[in-house]
Amino acid sequence: MRTRPALLGLLCLGCVVDQGPRPGTSVGNPGKKMVRTAPSEGVEVVEAVAESLTVDWIGCGGGYERGVVDQEVDLVNRDELAVPPGEWCGLALSFAAPIVVVGEATDIGEASVEGRLQPAAVVTLWAAAPIVVDEHAFVLELGAPDWLHPDELELEEGVERLFEEDDFLGLRTASAVAGFSALFADAHGTGEIDAYERAVGPLASPQLPPPPALAVSDEELPRVSSEECGCKTGPTSLAVGPWLVVAAVGLRRRRARQ
Repeated sequence: MRTRPALLGLLCLGCVVDQGPRPGTSVGNPGKKMVRTAPSEGVEVVEAVAESLTVDWIGCGGGYERGVVDQEVDLVNRDELAVPPGEWCGLALSFAAPIVVVGEATDIGEASVEGRLQPAAVVTLWAAAPIVVDEHAFVLELGAPDWLHPDELELEEGVERLFEEDDFLGLRTASAVAGFSALFADAHGTGEIDAYERAVGPLASPQLPPPPALAVSDEELPRVSSEECGCKTGPTSLAVGPWLVVAAVGLRRRRARQ
């Protein structure tokens, strides 16, 4: 029986002010990182693009260093991105534009999916232990394994499933990126996550807590208005919650029937 995590999203209840890069811990030689979508049994992703991705590496003593700025990233051909050298305790992914995904069913005739999803304004992955970058290689996987499974998309023969950022599938897939993306060590330098690397587990994930020295309460985060940052705040963003709860309940019921 297949098990898939309930796609409980992380709601962005406000937007953090961009205060500019602050010194982190930069010692050593740059590493490299491939970015890809998580694999799904029964669906092959043939096109996926993060239209505008910024990656900030968070220092263990505070501060951060910007690795990628507003870059369009091919998630299928896996563009190679530089990773700043040093010791890092997390990374923050900022999506200024939607991710576009196109997939084709491998076991269902002429069935496909195409959609746009908009993750939370900032998705933070915290490290289980400090990540040392000195010519090391990594894979950043967006989404959760089986996040585009045919059962979740309700794919049928001859059906092209379409979705947009604000509909049910758009919110559910965005919640997978926000809640279950992960950074893995690419121990073998293949740009893939093999069985051994996946068994070892991620170096950083939204599921992990921040180190105590970097933990702050929600009230301590600086805010900007929705007009200033173009994001949704207050009651509008909270309204996303029921959709995510419905998505999670639906997944649990589907697993129970298997």
